[in-house]
Amino acid sequence: MKGAKLHTKFMRERRFLIGLVGAVVLLVAGGFHKPERASAAAGTRATWVWDASLIRSEPREIISFVSEHHVDVIYLQISRKLEISDYQAFIKLATAKNIKIMALDGDPEWIKPERCGQTDTLFEWLRSYQQASAKDERFSEIHLDIEPYRLDEWNKNKSKVIASWQSTVQYTTDQARSLNLPLSADLPFWLDQYRTADGKQTLSSWMIGKLDSVTIMSYRNSASGIYNAAAGELREAADLGKTIRLAVETNRSNEGAFISFYGKDAAVMERELGRLEQLAGSYSSFAGIAVHDYKGWKALKNH
Repeated sequence: MKGAKLHTKFMRERRFLIGLVGAVVLLVAGGFHKPERASAAAGTRATWVWDASLIRSEPREIISFVSEHHVDVIYLQISRKLEISDYQAFIKLATAKNIKIMALDGDPEWIKPERCGQTDTLFEWLRSYQQASAKDERFSEIHLDIEPYRLDEWNKNKSKVIASWQSTVQYTTDQARSLNLPLSADLPFWLDQYRTADGKQTLSSWMIGKLDSVTIMSYRNSASGIYNAAAGELREAADLGKTIRLAVETNRSNEGAFISFYGKDAAVMERELGRLEQLAGSYSSFAGIAVHDYKGWKALKNH
């Protein structure tokens, strides 16, 4: 009986050790696997091209740069100074590289009732453009940059500006829907500090819920700073089933040295963006990173 008991004890310990070794092997083989969403979002980028004339003067250089830096979305300014053929040729180049081009436009004045005609002009231009273009020459989305908090009225009557801002976003979402195009927008990270005109929810959650996606201007030059600035919006977007990109700045800023990667090595920014992907990747709402903007990014030092 004593021998049998010893044998049973030996077998139990053997099974335990086999199980323990197996678990360690799986853990090592898995490479401490990140959350699935982080893997899906890692490496994806967006950027802004404000100077639309560049798509005529250096289209292949733009495509080469953004391809090298894993950019899959370009927010491209609409300029009436360019020909439709300029946009068609550039978008065709981008489409061949699986890069989506979003029509970028916006102005703080758009929220004023007397200036709503400017939005109509944009949508009329887009309607004509999409109809005149082949599938691989069309815009995939509309991206707005309105920023009405830059108006003097913001400090005089925020509630009125917020109400007008909401009305403008509602109007533009309806217009975009008529074109069968998704609508996204740039938003500051601090909108969760304000309420909607009716006071029922944060202004950020209303915007995130209304738009198809948003880019949060979480301008900081450290992963923790960017993440902390946008954490509230990441949570709100996850609750709403929406996606957001977190944006960083590469141009000179007068708001403090912590705002932009301006003057730093490109490798420094890439290191911080990699850390940001780790921090934000656990949120289902995290859709990647946007770098503002193409010119500033291209000008970063490469040592």
